[in-house]
Amino acid sequence: MFRGTIAPTTAWLCALAVHATAAQTGQARFTTSLTASAGVTFAQHTDQSASPLLFAGSGFAERLDYERAGRRWTTTLGISSLIRDDVSRATAAAPVRERSIQGGLAWTAVRPLIDRARATLAAGLTLDARGTLLAHHYDDPAATVSWFASAFATVGPAVRWRWMVPGGTAILRASAPLVGVAHRPYSDVRIEQAAPALRLVTVSDLRAFDASAAVETAPARPIGLRAEVNVGTFRYSDVQSMRAASAGFSLGVVARFGAPRP
Repeated sequence: MFRGTIAPTTAWLCALAVHATAAQTGQARFTTSLTASAGVTFAQHTDQSASPLLFAGSGFAERLDYERAGRRWTTTLGISSLIRDDVSRATAAAPVRERSIQGGLAWTAVRPLIDRARATLAAGLTLDARGTLLAHHYDDPAATVSWFASAFATVGPAVRWRWMVPGGTAILRASAPLVGVAHRPYSDVRIEQAAPALRLVTVSDLRAFDASAAVETAPARPIGLRAEVNVGTFRYSDVQSMRAASAGFSLGVVARFGAPRP
C-alpha cells in the first residue's frame, strides 16, 4: 500500500517544488481563501464498546477550509470526512475488521500575538464537532455486523505560526480541547435507538491533540498548491474507554479572493 502511494506523491511534490520556484514571492495577503484537499490517513484505535482489541489501518480523508482574514481576527471554517478500514490480528482466528465513517466541523478564530512582515504568531480558540459511525465485523459464521456511534463537541486553545519561505508560505497549527460535551451509546445503534444523552467532559475525561505542518505556494497569486502533514491523538476515559492515534498527509489546491492586503 505504501509503494502504491509513494510514486504519485513524489511526482506531485516535484510539481509543487517547480510551481513554488516559478512563483513570485510577494508580501501581499489576500483576505479570503478556499482550500480543497484530500489525502491518506494511517491510524490505530481501540473502542471498547465494540471490542477490547487494538485495530490499525488506513483510510481516505477529504477536507474543505474557508478562511477569512480580518483586521484583528482570522477565522477558519473547516469541513472534513474520513472513511477508514481497520484490522486486528490479535486473535488466533481470522482477522477482525472494523470500518470507521467520520465527519467533522471545526471553527477557529486566532489573533496575532506577533505580526511581522515575514512571520506571524497567532493564538485563539477552536470549536470542534465530530461524529463517528463504527461498523464492527464479528468473526462468526453469520458475518454479524454491529454499528456503534460517538459524537463530541469541544472548545479549546489554538495556535498558528505562519512564515514566508522561498516561493511560498509555511504554516504550523496546533489545538487541544479543554471542555465539551459527548454523546456515546454503548450498544448497537440500530437496536437501541435511545435519545441523545450528553455528558460534560473536561481534560480529566478527554485528552486530545491535533497538529499539522503545511506549505502553500504562490501566496501573492490567486491560485496555489498545498501539501500538509498532520498528526493527532485522542483518549476518552469512560465506562468503556476510547483511544486513537493517527498520522496522515494530504495534497490540495488553494483559491484566494479579495483585494490583496500589503
